[in-house]
Parts: sequence; C-alpha cells; structure tokens
Amino acid sequence: MSNKTPSVNDMVSKNLSYEIGIRVRLGELFGETKVETWLHTPNAAFNNRQPIDLIREGNVDPLYEMMYRVDSGESSW
Repeated sequence: MSNKTPSVNDMVSKNLSYEIGIRVRLGELFGETKVETWLHTPNAAFNNRQPIDLIREGNVDPLYEMMYRVDSGESSW
C-alpha cells in the first residue's frame, strides 16, 4: 500500500474530469446555454459560493446531490 501524495497534475486532471462531467450533465438537465451563467453565479444552496469554485476545489458532492434532486423531480433549479 502506497502513501503517495497526489501530484498537482493528478489533482488538476481529476478536477478537470469532474468539471467536464458536471458541465455535460448540467447541459442535459437545463440546456447548454444556461450552464456557464449558472456555474459562475453565487448560489444560496452552496453558501453563496459559485458552483465553479466548488468544482475547482474538488468539492463536487453538493453539485452531484443537487443534480440528482433535480433529475429525480425532488427539486427545481
């Protein structure tokens, strides 16, 4: 078992992968034209933070939860 610390490249690659996946899913849920604005608008559901900041920090669980709720009809955007 290795205790190797992830490299900066590994972390950037992982966060970029999250961002691409989230952008694609948001486009499916809300329409591609709304994604960019939504990602860069402070959101009360995320303590008035911009969703893009959460993605760049690797804190994507709140975004996945929100997308699940919208997709399942539990919540609206």
